[in-house]
Amino acid sequence: MNVAQFAANNRGFPVNTTTPRFVLKLLGPFLLLKDGEPVTVAAKKNRALLAVLTLSPRCTATRERLAGLLWGDRQEEQARSSLRQSLALLRKDLGVAGESVLLARDDAVGLSSTAIAVDVAEFHRLAASEDVTALRQAAQLYRDEFFADYSGADENLENWLTFERARLKQEVVRLLDRLAQRENGQEALSVAQRLVALDPLREASHRRVMEAQFALGDRALALRQFEDLRSLLQDELGVAPAAETQALANKIAAAETAPGPVILNRTPSQMPALKPTLAVLPFKNLSGDASQDFFSDGITDDLITELSRFRNLQVFARRSSFSFREAEGRRNVGQELGATYVLEGSVRKHGTRVRVTVQLSQTESGEQIWAERFDGALEDVFDLQDRVTSSVV
Repeated sequence: MNVAQFAANNRGFPVNTTTPRFVLKLLGPFLLLKDGEPVTVAAKKNRALLAVLTLSPRCTATRERLAGLLWGDRQEEQARSSLRQSLALLRKDLGVAGESVLLARDDAVGLSSTAIAVDVAEFHRLAASEDVTALRQAAQLYRDEFFADYSGADENLENWLTFERARLKQEVVRLLDRLAQRENGQEALSVAQRLVALDPLREASHRRVMEAQFALGDRALALRQFEDLRSLLQDELGVAPAAETQALANKIAAAETAPGPVILNRTPSQMPALKPTLAVLPFKNLSGDASQDFFSDGITDDLITELSRFRNLQVFARRSSFSFREAEGRRNVGQELGATYVLEGSVRKHGTRVRVTVQLSQTESGEQIWAERFDGALEDVFDLQDRVTSSVV
């Protein structure tokens, strides 16, 4: 049984009619509960193993990936042996029900979707909703940064953890920003203040606080918020507030009363998109054989098709994406299409092996926010595409 087949039988966290016996909380310090009672997982690497699995596509990962992340400083066979010992100790910590939680077959290791509930998965489910109650619940789940009490000297794991913490923090900021738009009164101010606490240098968060304070009738506090921001930006970055922030401060200062939230007039292009928009650019063929272009184009086509199935993601059609095949065009894709994100990649085929590399970038800042490499056998290319698609989403 290969990884994709194993994962197909363990598809993450569908809604179950029974309550899982285990609950794993990772949005904050590590906490594992069994029937409501804490479970001690003494070994730090074993806690990290559970954390890696929760953020893997469909909560399933290869032994090679787990061994490389957790024991990357060891030889391959020694790392795999450490993984086997770790799995055995984890099952012992979990008790009699351990076999039903931690699944391992052939080269795949995964978490059962029916035996354990994970707060990260619940967070993603709730954050995808447009219902304000669901958004509030998602915000409550984020107690602190991901796996907040872990620190170690393993370079591979530390790099992975740094990236995942930053990615989840960005998701929380987007969630709170959406929630702040839907709340009123003191609730809106509380959400906005939490936004500022998460990222003190994010001007949009300070504008949310200013709007909420003014809506509550406290113009002085709103203007004080602006002055605090001005000092912070000068001290930390040596810059002044953006024109949009200054304009909001001017509006508040000039207003006599505070009948409601002050929202600047914005053109449609400046309004935040209801859905993130994604352009999948043609993957580059690095095989050294131009006749293999059809292969890399086929992977691009399939990714566009599969990603288009997700209702919370707006994906540009093939015709639009493929018009930016050339390097010069790629630099203009954000401006021309108005895409929030751009997915690029390359395909290298050597014999019966395939390597796909993928990079996801934000068009406005040009910042690369995610990258990954996927290896597989040519005969399993469709499983490889499934892995890429799941990771992107």
